[in-house]
Parts: sequence; structure tokens; C-alpha cells
Amino acid sequence: NRSPEGLRILDPSCGSGAFLLAVVRWIRRRTDPRRALALITENLVGWDIDPVAIASVRTNLLLATADLLPPATGGPVRFELLENNVLGRRIETLPFDVIVGNPPWVNLENLERIARDAFLAQGRDAGLLADGGANAILGRSKKELALLVTWRVADLYLKPRGRLGFVLPQSAFKGVGAGH
Repeated sequence: NRSPEGLRILDPSCGSGAFLLAVVRWIRRRTDPRRALALITENLVGWDIDPVAIASVRTNLLLATADLLPPATGGPVRFELLENNVLGRRIETLPFDVIVGNPPWVNLENLERIARDAFLAQGRDAGLLADGGANAILGRSKKELALLVTWRVADLYLKPRGRLGFVLPQSAFKGVGAGH
């Protein structure tokens, strides 16, 4: 029931933009068309590590807002989309009111060695892995990348009292260590 006015919204693993497109539809339903494009381009942010995904979401956002675009007057409309590895360096940005999405559902055992090492380092630095051993907080036997991404974006990018809405694997709620 809340107005989209002034809300900064992030999808940190946006893929082709399903969640961002849902937000675009929500903004369009609740906002005057003359204001909708500004809200979308100023407050809606998508990140993904795949440059093809970024190209895809950019195209999808352009198609979803085409009727709002003014006649060509000197430059393309810009959406805040960034190739980003959420587990990498911190991006300097204003905090977000809402973070939505579907973080990658990948077990540590399925990652390539370089990615696995980065995951373990991030988890240890975040205090989510105790010695990387059997008593690790992020799961006892299987460590989920989705849980680390969830914790990381909430910790670094969500405003106090902000809202986080992620689609998570069932193991996040069933695992003794992971969900806790």
C-alpha cells in the first residue's frame, strides 16, 4: 500500500530483470505516468555479474517503459545497472529501502575453486564461518551461496528498518546451521 515515491530498490542478482520489471509495473500502477519514468530511472537499481544479463535487463526495462520515454532529445534513458560481484568489493551507494530478488542457489561444493575460495574468505570475514569446519554457521555440511549473498546485501546495503524479500532455497530454513 506504500507509495513508490522516494523508495530506493535494489535487485543484487537481477538476471534478466523479473523482479525489477515487477517493480516497474508496481510503480506504474501507483504513480502518475509523468513521474513514473523518473522514479524508475532514479530509484531502481539492478546488479548482476553476467554482462549478458545486464544487457538483457536493460532491454527489458526499455521495453517496459517505452511508452513513457520522451521523443529522442539528446541521449538515451539510463537505468542504474551494474556488473557487480556482490561478494566482491563494496560498492559505494546510498542504502536501499527495499532489496528484492533471487540470489544464486549454489552449494559451495559446486563452485569452481577460485569462487569457492572467495566464498570461504567472505564467509570467514563476515563471521559466518567458524574455522570453515564442521561447526560453520552457514550450514553444517552444505554451504549455500544464497545465504551469504542475503546476509551481505542486508548488512552492507539495506537501510535500518528496510525490507528484504528474497526467494531462498528450502535448505535455508531446514538446515541446522544455515538458517540460523
